[in-house]
Amino acid sequence: MATDVKLLRIKRMDSHDKLITYPSWQEVGAYLRRLDGKKITYIGLYNIETISETEYFLVGGGGAHYMCTYFANGEKYHLLYDDTEVAGNEDVSVRNAGELPRKYCVSFEDLYQNVKYFYEYGGMHPKYKWESR
Repeated sequence: MATDVKLLRIKRMDSHDKLITYPSWQEVGAYLRRLDGKKITYIGLYNIETISETEYFLVGGGGAHYMCTYFANGEKYHLLYDDTEVAGNEDVSVRNAGELPRKYCVSFEDLYQNVKYFYEYGGMHPKYKWESR
């Protein structure tokens, strides 16, 4: 399995970030499952060996609500969203991400599938919906 991910950043509430270079999918998946918005607040995946604001994949949340954002070219970002009626329109508090419209809150399974796609191929999963900003 080829990977585009060269650096995994685990943001912890205690401000002691953990950096893993060339992480395996098992390591990435394990940290995704530990994402809780309390001890582990967000996870960043980078396609270079240093933290960059140019292109990366950022996920956060915990419990029933997660957010997934792809940053490209240092200018635009893309939010994964769910536009089903089940999602609703009211704002939801996503741990450590503040209030977000419910449509940007996705399930753990959707988060997992999109992170896995980025890990394997880079970029946004084409089978999901993304809103560019």
